[in-house]
Amino acid sequence: MKKSYIRRKENVWLMIFVLPALMLFSIFVVYPFISGIHYSLYDWDGISPDKLYVGIENYKKLFRDKHFMSALWFTVKFTVLTVITQNFGALIVASLLDSTNRLKGFLRGVFFIPNVLSGVIVAFIWGFIFTKVLPAAGQQMGMELLERSWFSQSGTAFWSTIIVSFWLGTGYLTVIYLAGLSTVDANVVESAMLDGISPLQMLFRIKVPLILPSIIVGVFLITMNGLKQFEIVFLMTGGGPYRSTETLALLSYNTAYQKNNFGQAIAQAIIMFVLVAIVTTVQLAVLKGKEVES
Repeated sequence: MKKSYIRRKENVWLMIFVLPALMLFSIFVVYPFISGIHYSLYDWDGISPDKLYVGIENYKKLFRDKHFMSALWFTVKFTVLTVITQNFGALIVASLLDSTNRLKGFLRGVFFIPNVLSGVIVAFIWGFIFTKVLPAAGQQMGMELLERSWFSQSGTAFWSTIIVSFWLGTGYLTVIYLAGLSTVDANVVESAMLDGISPLQMLFRIKVPLILPSIIVGVFLITMNGLKQFEIVFLMTGGGPYRSTETLALLSYNTAYQKNNFGQAIAQAIIMFVLVAIVTTVQLAVLKGKEVES
């Protein structure tokens, strides 16, 4: 009885300490989400007190809307490519930095610098590079591919977003993977080197399985950022040309604030939430299974 009473008392105190955070989470996350589901069932401009109930019609319209399907396809392509390029790039850079003792701390800081810059500054820098620097260099070198502004064609505009995302995200992942590589047992590495293993085999067959928890974090973060991407495309391309670089987040923003259709915009946002939840849940389950196997 005494142990049971003590346990209940501890649980009460735990709930008291958790209650403020739970209240804030409910006010700023749970309530807006439930309200969003409610408003997605209406045809509403976001300002007028009059709302027309349309049920799930906003959701039905999405899958008949070519712009929504285009934004969905672009978001999926963008996410897949950023996950692959950033994680592989960060693994290689982290492995190179881990193999050297000189300037490791300095170079780690250099690679992390893009993450401390404002998104507006990043968009301005890269926008200037893609619209002024590269065309000028193309004219000087006679390279027709570089002579045009990268934002004038859908193909080059897409790759410009991938390049900027790679520049922003790789340094952050490099720091995470460097921390993981620092925990690898030196004896394991020395044994593999004595067996004549190549550097690439060392990285992908020995080190990667040993730092799988760090890789899970990296893949999860980049997947989340890719599916929710807004800042890069909004500031650099604005979703152009001809809405070819419009993500789901940007489409929802444009629907709400340009078309004044908040009901449909919230429906798009909820579909994006469901997509993020499904992808990340499946991804974590698969990667956790790989971690157990290794």
